[in-house]
Amino acid sequence: MLAWWLLKQKAMFSLWGQEGFAVDLVVTGFIMLLMLASIVVPLNRRKMTRGALSALMIAPLIWLATAPQEA
Repeated sequence: MLAWWLLKQKAMFSLWGQEGFAVDLVVTGFIMLLMLASIVVPLNRRKMTRGALSALMIAPLIWLATAPQEA
């Protein structure tokens, strides 16, 4: 919404090039991912220390991350 508000006067948007907004999309995605992770990770760590998040809930994720890759 902010990008639209700032650029609504332009007749046409370009994804790449001199005035393209592709770089803005990548940077915005990265910043939003960092913000989300900075909220979710501490919440889950707190749940683990309290015992509200059991090892059974975490085990499938660990298995998925360590599963052997097929060629």
